[in-house]
Amino acid sequence: MDLEKVTAKIRPRKHWEAIDLGIALTQKHAKPLYFIWFIITLPIYLISSAVFYEQAFWVILGFWLLLPLWERPLLHFLSRELFGETLS
Repeated sequence: MDLEKVTAKIRPRKHWEAIDLGIALTQKHAKPLYFIWFIITLPIYLISSAVFYEQAFWVILGFWLLLPLWERPLLHFLSRELFGETLS
């Protein structure tokens, strides 16, 4: 990571400014984020739904409990984009 290529001004931010920055990054990179999200989560959701067809509550609960696992690739992508690196 090269700090000279950062796409946002690095400074301490208040809570709402940090949220606004995150929303702006998400809006700017919405298509790649959705692509990453669906590539990772859709197969797992479909397989678990097929295996546990009668117990949809547990599929949804398990999917929700694993949200931090699903968010890691998205945060990795956004962190690289913030510093001007393009992931393939």
